[in-house]
Amino acid sequence: MPQKLVRLLVILAATFSLSQCATVGDKSLEDFGNYVSLKEGQTTKGEVYERFGQPVDVTYQGVVPSSPSTWTYVKADMHVNGWSYVPYVGVLAGGASEENMTAWFSFDAKGKYAAVKTVKDTSYTNHWVGLTRDVYRRSKDPKAPRVQAEMERIGKPFNKKYAKNFGERRFE
Repeated sequence: MPQKLVRLLVILAATFSLSQCATVGDKSLEDFGNYVSLKEGQTTKGEVYERFGQPVDVTYQGVVPSSPSTWTYVKADMHVNGWSYVPYVGVLAGGASEENMTAWFSFDAKGKYAAVKTVKDTSYTNHWVGLTRDVYRRSKDPKAPRVQAEMERIGKPFNKKYAKNFGERRFE
């Protein structure tokens, strides 16, 4: 009996030591030098694109394209917890922790950089809650068409695969 218990503990320890990671987004958000090089009222949207790549969302505060706008960038690191790998238990107790960095770049009506705001946060989500939240987000607000239109306006390529990674599966 003690040997079975030891085997079980070894299996559980191995299971907990396993971790699955995924990163979505661009690591350029973490490079402080990219932010320092931005000049208020001078840096163009094209130059921000060259430093940070394609945004995940584009919003306008009025008539497109002659009003102030905001580009949103997100970088997410997800780590699956060990309980996710335990048979039966993982269905209920499994989940993932997520470290997010979000940056909002504001542009004036002429398309010049005005300001940036960044936020880092960490969260934990159970698998069931995460699945439900993901389905809801995808059905609620398709961002890819707005981003594609913006990339066409500034003459930069639109990456459908990148948009898909941020929940725009039906856009492909």
